[in-house]
Amino acid sequence: MIAAIGLFLALGLDTFAVALGLGMKGTARRHWVRIGLTFALFEGGMPIVGLLVGKAVVGRLGEVMTYAAGVLLLALGAWEIREAREEQDEPSVEGVGDTQNLAALGLAVSLDELAVGFSLGVLTPRIGPALVYIAIQAFAITTIGLAIGSRVGVRLRTNAELAAGILLVLLGATMLVTTALGIPL
Repeated sequence: MIAAIGLFLALGLDTFAVALGLGMKGTARRHWVRIGLTFALFEGGMPIVGLLVGKAVVGRLGEVMTYAAGVLLLALGAWEIREAREEQDEPSVEGVGDTQNLAALGLAVSLDELAVGFSLGVLTPRIGPALVYIAIQAFAITTIGLAIGSRVGVRLRTNAELAAGILLVLLGATMLVTTALGIPL
């Protein structure tokens, strides 16, 4: 359960970072609810795909998949840290009112949730409440990030991405160590 909470926190920080960027670019308030709902839909839906794959594979490969999930979280965290440390463009606000562009942004924001869904299959929390929580958290964090982003600079966004990456690396390392030592998560 502790591992799942850490995973949810990392998801929230990542979404928050993207929403901050959109807020800093001056996204009109009239788009905020739509962006929040889109992010909630994708962030709540992508783990389902990863979860289905994770559950199917876990039943067959057991402990090996726990190691794989740990490595996957380590890699995802390292990628997040690298992204936070590199000079990068702000998320595009161009066409955010356009349904296709918004869907593409929602998909881009939620790709890491695919890997997270796989890890959820290994962690085995109560899936229904976990997915509802992820979607609600995505909507709330997006709205908060847009509001704060419209008032602050790039530094807060970069720090949120860095924190998300560090949290994912720590969670992946914890999964690997506890599995190796036979300690249940």
